[in-house]
Amino acid sequence: MPVSTPKEIEYGKRYYRKHKRDRVGYNARYYQEHKEWYKNYAHQKWQGLSEEARERENLRSKEWAKAHRGIMRMSRRKSSLKLKTDVFRLVCRGEIKCCICGESRMDCLSIDHINGGGTQHRKALKQELNVGGGSGFYKWLRDHFQPATYQILCMNCQFIKKQELKECHPL
Repeated sequence: MPVSTPKEIEYGKRYYRKHKRDRVGYNARYYQEHKEWYKNYAHQKWQGLSEEARERENLRSKEWAKAHRGIMRMSRRKSSLKLKTDVFRLVCRGEIKCCICGESRMDCLSIDHINGGGTQHRKALKQELNVGGGSGFYKWLRDHFQPATYQILCMNCQFIKKQELKECHPL
């Protein structure tokens, strides 16, 4: 295998930076077109392994995850924030902001049930579907969204609404 010169390596880095968007789009399209092949390949590969080999693979992936805990954490945070942003954009129909005061900082915003009953709804989801809060709820909401049921409120406006409606949230 020929060794690349520093000049060739630098050229490659520039090329990949310049064409990153094209590569990402191509990779996503390719995966979508060949999704079934990837699923079957992974399934067949896993089925062909002995019990001992499966344990080794699990151990390797656990060791990798342990050694790269920071990378895993950042990846989960990034995907959770993307999911939250997508759901908020769906609920707001565009611009993400509080329906009452216009606050737009993501850290301050949350999903609110327009007609109240959020606590009971969350408990029912937890019991029936084992859907907890946070990302689990956002995934459920993304798949079962009903426009007239939810709105985005900042925590201050949500607290004021709770006080005005005398909603009680038992612990």
